[in-house]
Amino acid sequence: MEHPRRCQQIVQQVIGRWVGDGLDQISLSIVEKEVLRLAIRKREAISPVEVQKYLELSDKTVLKVLSQLVDKKMLIPASGTIRVRSYQLGDQVKHPV
Repeated sequence: MEHPRRCQQIVQQVIGRWVGDGLDQISLSIVEKEVLRLAIRKREAISPVEVQKYLELSDKTVLKVLSQLVDKKMLIPASGTIRVRSYQLGDQVKHPV
């Protein structure tokens, strides 16, 4: 409460360690990194609608980004086989302890 900016910096550093080390080897766009950050923060499956609202992107763009992250094994489908309705973190992303 007394130092909100310092708290924010510490959280960003920790997230950077979780995501940054494992992701440096794979080229990711800013949008892809933001989707992964959302999934890490939420700690459960994310839906395309959530991503669309969070990033304020079109549904087609969101589906394309999610598909790219699945191809890179950063996300895996959490529900559905033909029409995936949610995604969770893949094994490529270091899970928070």
